Amino acid sequence: MLPEPVTILIVDDDRGGREALEALLLTQGYNLILASNGPEALQKLEEAPIDLIMLDLMMPGMDGYEVCRRIRNNPAVADIPILILTAMNDFRSRLAGIEVGADDYITKPYDSMELFARVRTVSRLNRYRRLVSERLKFQQLFELSPNGQLVIDSNGVVQLINKKLLQMVNIGAPDEIVGSALAGWITPDRQAEFKTQLDNFWKDPETICHHETWLAGKNKMIQPVEMVLGQIEFNNNIMVQVILIDIRERMQLSGALAKERTLLKALMDTFPDFVFCKDLDARFLMVNPALAQFFGISSPEEAIGKTDFDYYPKELAVRYLSDEQHLLNTGRPILDQEEAMVDSKGVWHWVSTLKAPLHNRSGELIGIIGIGRDITRQKNATIELNDVQIELEASRRKIAELKQSVSDLDRERIDYLSYLGNELDRLGKEIIEGLRFLDQANEAQHTSALLVQQTAMQLASLAQDIVTYSTLVKQATPIETTRFSLLNCIHSAEQQVRERALQKGLSIGLSLDPELPEFASGDGKGFGQVLVRLLDNAVRSSESGVVSLRVEMENYSVSVPNEAFYIHASVSDTGPGIAKESMVNLFKPFQMPVRGVIINGDSGLSLAICKQLVELSGGRIWAESNAIPGVGCTFHFNFRFQAA
Repeated sequence: MLPEPVTILIVDDDRGGREALEALLLTQGYNLILASNGPEALQKLEEAPIDLIMLDLMMPGMDGYEVCRRIRNNPAVADIPILILTAMNDFRSRLAGIEVGADDYITKPYDSMELFARVRTVSRLNRYRRLVSERLKFQQLFELSPNGQLVIDSNGVVQLINKKLLQMVNIGAPDEIVGSALAGWITPDRQAEFKTQLDNFWKDPETICHHETWLAGKNKMIQPVEMVLGQIEFNNNIMVQVILIDIRERMQLSGALAKERTLLKALMDTFPDFVFCKDLDARFLMVNPALAQFFGISSPEEAIGKTDFDYYPKELAVRYLSDEQHLLNTGRPILDQEEAMVDSKGVWHWVSTLKAPLHNRSGELIGIIGIGRDITRQKNATIELNDVQIELEASRRKIAELKQSVSDLDRERIDYLSYLGNELDRLGKEIIEGLRFLDQANEAQHTSALLVQQTAMQLASLAQDIVTYSTLVKQATPIETTRFSLLNCIHSAEQQVRERALQKGLSIGLSLDPELPEFASGDGKGFGQVLVRLLDNAVRSSESGVVSLRVEMENYSVSVPNEAFYIHASVSDTGPGIAKESMVNLFKPFQMPVRGVIINGDSGLSLAICKQLVELSGGRIWAESNAIPGVGCTFHFNFRFQAA
C-alpha cells in the first residue's frame, strides 16, 4: 500500500518566492498549500492536516517569528515541523527563529538538492514521530479496552490480541492464539456463520459488521459475545479489527425479560378482570381474553383497531368516550368508577373501572390503559346484606323485650338475665354495626349473616362458654402463670369427673409418667381446665368401659431451672368415634354434633376452648378416631411449662 503524499504549507508574502518553491516541490510529488501572510497561514492550519510548514521570517504585519510562536502555543498543531525560509545569512536571525520553535532553516536563494534533502528529512522524521505516537495510542486503547480485541489478516489468522481476550478464552500467553485461525476459537456450530460474515466484510471493507456468536476457550469454556468487524491498517496492510463484547449479562437480562413477558401473558390470559389499552383515538390496542369473552369475540386480536361503538349501545359508548377524552385532556385518572355495562348476550353487569393515561418511555402520552372488575355479585350481595341487617335489628328488639318480661323473677335471676340481656343486646348491636362496614359481600359472607340470624335464640344458653371462649381468643399470653403442683392438678381434674363417670357405670384409668416433675411453672388453671373438659367430653360420649387419661413427659430435660418443657396428655373414650369428614372442623366453635349423636349439655364450644388454652401455652391439640363403634376417640394435647 503506497503512503499518502506529504502535505506542505508554504507561507511567504513574496509571490515570486511562493511560486518558485511550488515549482520545485511539485516535481517531488508533494501536496502544496500556499499562504501569503501570517493570519492566512493560521487559518489554513485549521482547515487541513499539514505535515510540514515552510515559513518566511520577514513578512509585513504578523512576521514569521509571531506565526511560529502561535503555532507552538496551539496544542492541535504544535507538533508540526517548521522550516524557516530566510534571505538573511546571519547567525542571530536563524537563532531567533529556532528559539521561537522552528525545527530547521534554509536560506535564499535555494539550492534544489539541499531543499529536497531538508524537506525529505524533516517530513520523514515527522511522519515517523506521528506513526510512533499513533501506534502508542492504539496500543494503549487496545490493551486497556474492557472488551476482547484482536487483529486478523485477510485469511482470518490472528496477528495481535489484548489481555482481555486472553481472559475470555482462558489462556495465559498470546503465543497460544496468535498465528492461529480465529475460526478455531469459535464453537463448531458457529464457525460457518463466522466465515460467511468475514467473506461479506471483505466484499465491502468500509462497512462495520455486527453479529452474535459463541467464543470457545480452553477447558471447554464457552462464552456468548457480540462480534464487531472493522477495517484497520496494521503493519502497512489492510486488516480486520475484531472487537468481542461479553454479552452474558445481556443474554441473562434478555432471558429474564422473555420470562417476564411469558409470565405477563400467562397472567393476562388467566386474569379474570377486564384489561385493555386504547390509542388517542379510543381504538383498542389490546384486550385480554376475559374482555374478549365479554365482547363475544373468539380472540383478543379481533378487537384491535375497533372502538366501544363496536361492542356497546351507542349511549354507553358516547359516555365512555366522553370520560376518556376528559382523562386525556386533564391527565387525571378515573378511579373505582362504577359503570353499567352490557355483554354480548344482552346481560347487564356492574363494573368497577380504573382508567389512567398511558405514556411511552419518553413520557409522551400515547393512549389509555384500563382495568374493569365485574362487581355484579357484590352489588346484589349488598342488597341482601341490608335485608339481613333489618332482620338482625328485629332480633335485637326481641331480646330487649325478653329482658323486660322477667321483671317478676327474683333479684338473682333478674340480675343474671339483665346482664345476659345486656351482653346479647351489645353483641347484636356490634354485629349490626360490623355489617354496615361491609361495602361488598360474597356468598360465604351472606350465608354467615343468615346463620347469625338463625342462631340468635341460642345465644342465651351459650353465654358462659361464649364469654370464656371470647376471652381466650382475645388473650395474647396465658391467663395466669404460677408455680403449682402438677400432680395435684392432674388428680383434681380426675376427681371432678369421677362422680359423673361412676353414675354412668364408667371407670377412669389414670396413667402417669414417673418422670413427671411434682411442680411446674405455667398456666396451671388452663391445663386443669383442658383435662376436665376432655374427660367430661369422654364421659358424655361413652356408655361403657374405661375412660383413660395418660400424662407423660416429652423428650426434654427439666433439670435446669426455668427451662421450657412440654407435657403430653391423652384422653381416650369408648364412644361411637368421629367421622373423618368431621375431623377438619373438630376444634372450631359450634361444631356439633361430631359423633353422629347430640351430646347433652355440649355447648359446641368446649373443644374450641381447649384449643385456645393449649395454643396460648405454646402447645397444640389433635384427635385420633377410626369412627368404629366401641373403639372411640383419643384426644391428644401438648402443654408448655417451665421447670419450677
